[in-house]
Amino acid sequence: MKPQRSGTLDNLLGTDIVMEQGNGHWAQIHVHQEPVSHEHPCGMSLFMSLNDHKGIELLTIDNIHPAGAASDDWFFVNYFSYDPLRHRAQSIGEPRMYPTATDLVYDFFTKIDIVLNQVRIYK
Repeated sequence: MKPQRSGTLDNLLGTDIVMEQGNGHWAQIHVHQEPVSHEHPCGMSLFMSLNDHKGIELLTIDNIHPAGAASDDWFFVNYFSYDPLRHRAQSIGEPRMYPTATDLVYDFFTKIDIVLNQVRIYK
């Protein structure tokens, strides 16, 4: 079976990086080849996250969770909105379509900026 994914997502294959974001926060991107299956019709596993200084995920984007469509263009975005009273994040998940690798990476770093600004405001 041939992978069902747009060509630009291939540019992310083999990505395995961790990036410091300041104040102990860090982002990671891991993308690797998977056998084509019902769970991975695109033949890749993609996981991106923003973590706080304790390693708690504040934002994730992945194609591991079902996003409602068996396609390479759909990923599950899991926002963790910061709750200043409980000093923890609450999950807000949504499926999102990213037709190109550029759209996916741009949205990830845009969301990182939003989450970091929210966390800094409440601390």
